[in-house]
Amino acid sequence: MQKQNIVILIILIAAAIVAGTAFQHQRQKAQDIVDDTSVRAVVAQFGAHMQKVSLFAPDAPAQIADEYAPYASSSLIQKWQANRSFAPGRGLSSPWPDRIDISAVTKKGSAYLVQGIVDEVTSQEVAHGGIAAEFPVTITLTKYQGQWLITGYDAGVETTFAPKTPTTTAQ
Repeated sequence: MQKQNIVILIILIAAAIVAGTAFQHQRQKAQDIVDDTSVRAVVAQFGAHMQKVSLFAPDAPAQIADEYAPYASSSLIQKWQANRSFAPGRGLSSPWPDRIDISAVTKKGSAYLVQGIVDEVTSQEVAHGGIAAEFPVTITLTKYQGQWLITGYDAGVETTFAPKTPTTTAQ
């Protein structure tokens, strides 16, 4: 009888371990989905704010802090303020960054690595569609106090496109 109780106890312990492991795996999978969605939202919102930062304006450091504080770590903001050539934003009056199109999101340990393309537009593209230029970007996000923040931003080489000309219909 005692041997039978030990076998039952071992089976119950093994079942509890399997159930606990499966529950933890599902919980982690659900958290990864939530984190992926949050990371994508931060990058998209950040991309929408890039056009609001004029890098050659006298108050550029204040603009960098004001516009990027909700999205980037304070150390990265300080780096951008100290050397605006590394900062994202509006370099010239035209073209300007319009958005970041995300192509891949990869979890790397406790951080996320986002690959994307920054699309730049001019008033021509705003009126007629398309993009004037684009460049690849790699963005690293790390979670601080429950919030995903950009901790790394690396921009690639810009590709410019010939402006679209409005087509006219012959009558």
